[in-house]
Amino acid sequence: MPTPGAFLIADPVHVDSPAYVADTANRFPLAGQTPPDGWRVAEHGGWVMWHPTHAHLPQQGWKVHVSAGLDDAADVLDLVRDHCVRHRVAFKFQRSRRLALVNNEKYAHRAGSGKLAALYPADDTALRRILDDLGTRLPRPVRPQ
Repeated sequence: MPTPGAFLIADPVHVDSPAYVADTANRFPLAGQTPPDGWRVAEHGGWVMWHPTHAHLPQQGWKVHVSAGLDDAADVLDLVRDHCVRHRVAFKFQRSRRLALVNNEKYAHRAGSGKLAALYPADDTALRRILDDLGTRLPRPVRPQ
């Protein structure tokens, strides 16, 4: 659940869901792409979800969160998309820089804070592939000395 302040980004006077924020100008390029054949796309609550048709997720399983700084976010989403499409892994991502920023602010809800994307591997093998592949390809955070 977003923090109370998050409900004021769509309209500074009237409280509304952050999903209704006017963010067309700063949406990530992936949010406007059409998935390849065999995939469906849906948007809900500021998230864009890509899901392979005829794929079934387990009732219980793993979820991989991907974080990135705003400067790297579009490139990171491209890496996530490429991996997920190649291996038919369902995923979702924040649709815009503005929503990614709001979900990473100081008072953002801790359950989703910093999450740019979430991947849903169907089994342990898919999880290992995600961790090995994206773990080596995603940019590493710069740690202060």
